[in-house]
Amino acid sequence: MSSDFSAYESTNLDSILRTVRSAFHPLRQLRQQKNLTLSALAKSAGVYRWTIHFIEIMRVKPKPETMYKLAVALGVNTAELYVSVLAYGMEKVKSDHARTLRIVAQPGETAKQMIARLVHRQLHPWYKNLNKRNQTASAFLKEINVSKATIKNWIDGKCMPSTSTLQKICDGFYISMDDLLSEMKAWQQEDTSDPVLYIEQNIHRLVD
Repeated sequence: MSSDFSAYESTNLDSILRTVRSAFHPLRQLRQQKNLTLSALAKSAGVYRWTIHFIEIMRVKPKPETMYKLAVALGVNTAELYVSVLAYGMEKVKSDHARTLRIVAQPGETAKQMIARLVHRQLHPWYKNLNKRNQTASAFLKEINVSKATIKNWIDGKCMPSTSTLQKICDGFYISMDDLLSEMKAWQQEDTSDPVLYIEQNIHRLVD
């Protein structure tokens, strides 16, 4: 009985802490300063109301393109808003489990560097060309008979797909091998050394 009560008490404490923290979430604070309801901001930004709600209660990792739309609707700097939201989510909640909420940076990576990495990753030629098709990644990969692991390793920079696999991808995207390799070279040469500058100059490309 005592063990059951302790487990309940710990879970209840976690719930209370998350509720308190969500009340001070930077997106929520900014939205309220602008006297905007969830529905009003959702309509202005062109995103779902529940998307904003789940960001504010830290149930989801916000996508770069979503933060761009919200920042434009709120009239604030995209990079600063995104950094503040992710940094807030990275703070640890002091509980029996000492959970880190949702976002985990790579070793030694700051919140700004993490955002720049995420934006750069989403601008990979794979995503750029996939977004031109009205099709999910899973459906497209099934169609061209290529594994998810192959694409993930490619995007993460672990290894390039074989020539035959690249040809399948090119055929599926209706582009030439030369065009794909040219896009890859340009993407690899993008300078992310100044994370905030990179975010400000490139995040709009995710929604263009």
